[in-house]
Amino acid sequence: MKRTQLNDFKKTTFIGNNKVIQKAFEIEIKNNKQTAIQLTLLDRIPKSQNKAIKIDDIETRNSTYNKEKGVMTWVINLKSGQTDKLKHAYTVKFPKGKRVNL
Repeated sequence: MKRTQLNDFKKTTFIGNNKVIQKAFEIEIKNNKQTAIQLTLLDRIPKSQNKAIKIDDIETRNSTYNKEKGVMTWVINLKSGQTDKLKHAYTVKFPKGKRVNL
């Protein structure tokens, strides 16, 4: 399994008094076993307790997304030697003066 950040979608822009960061990730999964497998994959989108920091434009594609926890779940069936790629993206909007670790 390999999780990489897509640089094509990594953008930082300023809108008014807010800073907007767009991020996208790709997860590549390969079945190296001799038999087919069923895999449950979990990934997380950041959540904020601060009302000034908003997570918008969440693109979860074909996953099941739990908004309260910020967790995406995929159930994947892979044949022997098969590779699958999953993508997801989100936008973080926060005041210019704030410091946010992503």
